[in-house]
Amino acid sequence: MSSENLAGRTVGGYRLLERVGEGGTAEVYRAEHPERGPCAFKVLRQRLRGDPTAVKRFLREAGYGSRVRHPLTRTGFFVGTLKYVAPEALSGELVDGRADIFSLATITYWLLSGVHPYTGRTPRELFQQLLSGTPVPLNQAVRGVQFPAALEAAVMRGLTRDPAKRQPTVGAFATDVEAGIAAGPGAKAGGLLAGLKRALGWRR
Repeated sequence: MSSENLAGRTVGGYRLLERVGEGGTAEVYRAEHPERGPCAFKVLRQRLRGDPTAVKRFLREAGYGSRVRHPLTRTGFFVGTLKYVAPEALSGELVDGRADIFSLATITYWLLSGVHPYTGRTPRELFQQLLSGTPVPLNQAVRGVQFPAALEAAVMRGLTRDPAKRQPTVGAFATDVEAGIAAGPGAKAGGLLAGLKRALGWRR
């Protein structure tokens, strides 16, 4: 996907250092601001700048982010816990409910294994892995620990980078996990499934 690389330019006081991701609607740069420090900087693609609908959505997304107020956040910084963010949210795509499936699958992976599906040791490494890496298969997460194949398949499907290949809804994800747990010898859904149901309000 060819496009103009703005690295090295200054936009609105932000120095764009390198392009780290891109999607169908925008590009994401690693940037620096003299007062606000390092941040992720999203730029709407040039071909969409004349599209009123695309511009409106882009500005609405920026508006939502600007209204977040917390002592753990500052203007110009990424809002969210990077380990649980769907790749499309980082690459500039317009996200939908399937991003929640990715986040929920990441949480489920951690609850099952005690580790995360991506191994980046720094925010930059993790950022790059989320955009272009492959998550560690669940049954390779912890040496000597094996889960039913159906459970691994359910979790890894939720972690697929392409949203279209994930379960269609968070409820469908929970159903797949339940079936995967039930496939294990003598396994019980227990607290994991109960937690998923509470998180979802058990909606399908």
